[in-house]
Amino acid sequence: MFLESDSGAEAADDTQALPAIECPLSKAGIDKTKLKPFEEVEDYIQFLERSDRAEWQKPDLVVKALALKGTETVVDLGCGSGYFTFRLSKAVPQGKVIAIDSQPEMVRHIHRKVLTGEWPNVRAQVGEPDDPGLPSHADCVFVCDVLLPYQEFVVFVKP
Repeated sequence: MFLESDSGAEAADDTQALPAIECPLSKAGIDKTKLKPFEEVEDYIQFLERSDRAEWQKPDLVVKALALKGTETVVDLGCGSGYFTFRLSKAVPQGKVIAIDSQPEMVRHIHRKVLTGEWPNVRAQVGEPDDPGLPSHADCVFVCDVLLPYQEFVVFVKP
């Protein structure tokens, strides 16, 4: 398969054929050279993905409680490192997950995981605090542990 990376280069792998994925940072007009140092971002990602989080948050039970049928479009608003994004992806194998975060570094992290080809139903995008760019066709908007900037997310969602 040929996947376009966020640098524009292609990586070859002949195991599957997937279309190139446009870099969500470029699409949002973000200069990748102005992002935080990756070491700092990696520390935050490790904090978000720490093993004890599953003990108290029980993410598999949370996703199960959503009672998804497997074909829905799910938005993970304030997705961070994708802690729930990739669990949601498994729950909707014939659907799709749109991971939205206001932090370009988190979107870049998810996008790089998507480029591996293991998560063909996941797309990441940068979402501004005042307009996260929710699709009109979402079946479920999932929000968890979002302190800022989407505290007023209810104004973006129609019942």
